[in-house]
Amino acid sequence: MRSDLRQRSQLLSKELLDLVNANYEEFLSLGLRLKGGEEKIEEVRVGVLGFSREITNVRDAVTERVEEVGTLLEEKRRIRKDIMVGRRLLEIEERLEDLEARLMVEPSNSLSADNPSANDDDSDDEEDEEDEEGDAATASTLARLRKHAQAYLLLTHLTQKVLDHPFVTAQQSRLLRVRNTLLLDLRTALKQAQSAGVGGKQLLDFLVIYRELGETEEGVGALKGL
Repeated sequence: MRSDLRQRSQLLSKELLDLVNANYEEFLSLGLRLKGGEEKIEEVRVGVLGFSREITNVRDAVTERVEEVGTLLEEKRRIRKDIMVGRRLLEIEERLEDLEARLMVEPSNSLSADNPSANDDDSDDEEDEEDEEGDAATASTLARLRKHAQAYLLLTHLTQKVLDHPFVTAQQSRLLRVRNTLLLDLRTALKQAQSAGVGGKQLLDFLVIYRELGETEEGVGALKGL
C-alpha cells in the first residue's frame, strides 16, 4: 500500500510539474505574440486624442452658445424694461394732459391767482353752478374737487416709480402748476361755501381733500380764516 501511494504521489508531482512548465512556456511566448502591436496601440492613441479634441471643441461651442443666449436674454430683459417705462411715461403724459384740460391749466402758462380753473366735462357749466344755492352747489363742487385731487394723487404715484427719468424731471413744473391750481380752486370753493352758509360737515369735507393732498395745515388755516 505504501509503495502504491508513493508511486501515485510521484505521478501527481510529475503531472503538476509538467502543467507548470507548459503554462510557463505559454506565458513566455505571450510577449512574442504581442510583437507588432505597437501600430495598433498608436492608432488607438491617435483616435483617443482626436476624440478628446472633438469633445473640447464641442464644449467650447456650447460655452460660447450659453454666453450668447445669456447676452440675448439680458437684452430681452432690458428691452422689456424699456417698454414698461415707455408705457408708464405715456400714461403719465396722457393723465397730465387730461388733468390740465380739466383744470384749464396751459403747460406754457404760469399760475395766476386771478385765473381759477373751470369745471371738467362731468360738472355743470359755470353759469349753472352760479344759479345753484347752498348745500347742493357745495356738494357738486366737492365731488369735482375730490375727483381732481384723486387724479392728481394717482399721477404723482405713477411718477414716483420713474422719478429720475429725464421726461418726468421735465414735467415737474407742469405738475406744480396743476397742484397750485387745484389748491387755488379748493380755497376759492371753500370761501364760496362759507358765503353760502353751508353746514359744518361740508366744510370739514374740504379739509379731508386738503389732508389727502398733504396740505392739512393750509386747510386748517383756510377754515380758521373764514
